[in-house]
Amino acid sequence: MSIKAWLDGDDVDLRCLADLFPYRGDGSFWINRQGGGRFYLSAPELDHPTAGVTHLQVTTALLAKANGIVRTMYPHFKPVSTPGSFSEDGKPNFAQKELTIEVRPNLSAGLTAAGPSPSLAPVYADLVSKNPDLDEAIALMGGRDSELNFEQLYKICEIITRAGMMKATRMSARISDADVRLFKQTAQPSRHARLRGKPPKNPMPIQKARTMIGQLLAAWMVIAQKAEGNGTTSEII
Repeated sequence: MSIKAWLDGDDVDLRCLADLFPYRGDGSFWINRQGGGRFYLSAPELDHPTAGVTHLQVTTALLAKANGIVRTMYPHFKPVSTPGSFSEDGKPNFAQKELTIEVRPNLSAGLTAAGPSPSLAPVYADLVSKNPDLDEAIALMGGRDSELNFEQLYKICEIITRAGMMKATRMSARISDADVRLFKQTAQPSRHARLRGKPPKNPMPIQKARTMIGQLLAAWMVIAQKAEGNGTTSEII
């Protein structure tokens, strides 16, 4: 039987993950609910972890990927967490060092997708695993903080740029070059001890910045998915 990594978080977030990442029997991870009770994550990597890699490390990496993908689809989604508790049928439960990811309570149940098709979430997870740059960006998007700050958002922006995907994702998401420049100017105080040039008169609000970066990542996944279908690369210089 599969090892279960137990999850914590708001019920609507957990149900969202379970809906988007069901068991498929193809070797990918899945999220489910045990008998109407607690939610858990299972994966072949948990049953047979690489030597020197803990169950907690496996779970943390897979959760960051799942959280990051869903965050690009649902702006109001907040990452769920693992308390580091694991179980396997017929064996005593075991725990590893606790990891906490903040989850905002009282999230509205009326989640509306704003990015790629939710039905393709497992497909995007596979694509992310094949692209180190996209994988790193999605992991940052689904990281420990419930609300990403400008420093974290800029790191994602840098990954998109250095991967040669900024123009393609910006055009796909219909984001103007001016908005990207404003974001970078607004993020400067979070990145440098001394500002380069004058700060913008009308800085970009943090929520707009989070939405924009999420849209760019969503566009990248869609482009990667289309490229996979065409047998081409998603990297565009």
